[in-house]
Order: sequence, then structure tokens, then C-alpha cells
Amino acid sequence: IGSGLVGSEMCIRDRTRSTLVFRQQPLQEIVSELSRTFHTDIRIADDSLKNYRMTATFDARESLTEILELLKETGNFEYKQTNDHIIITKLN
Repeated sequence: IGSGLVGSEMCIRDRTRSTLVFRQQPLQEIVSELSRTFHTDIRIADDSLKNYRMTATFDARESLTEILELLKETGNFEYKQTNDHIIITKLN
């Protein structure tokens, strides 16, 4: 099991089961981890979203699109993918 301390919260990457676990982490840190995991450039366009805290657990069988769809349902944002870049913006 690998983990990274993020502020006072933690992202746990369990390599034996290939899961990503986020516990009350800012969206900016979740996006950074997803960028590393999926080798994709993901950016947050709206600064007010960067500190939005979320808790989530994702399985390795889930694609980046599936993860972003799940996050956006609770995160009050949308995203747009062009080529190898994803931009997250606040819902109007």
C-alpha cells in the first residue's frame, strides 16, 4: 500500500487492489493524483473549485471518464476533454 500525506488528509493508493482513496481532500489534490495515475493533463479553470473537498474511493477498473463523471455529480463542476487535456470548470 502506498500513501501520500496531503496536508492533514491522505490519499491512499493500494497497489495490491489498485484503488484510489480520497478522504476530504481538495479537488486540486484529487486532480493531481488522477493526472499522475492516468498520465493525462487535468486542470481546474476556476480557483473556487480548487479547495472543494471531496471523499471518494475508486477501483482500478474505473476509467478516468467514469471517475470524472462520478466526481462531477457531487462536485458542482463540469469538464471538457480535448486531445490529451481535460479542463474542469464550475457549473453556471
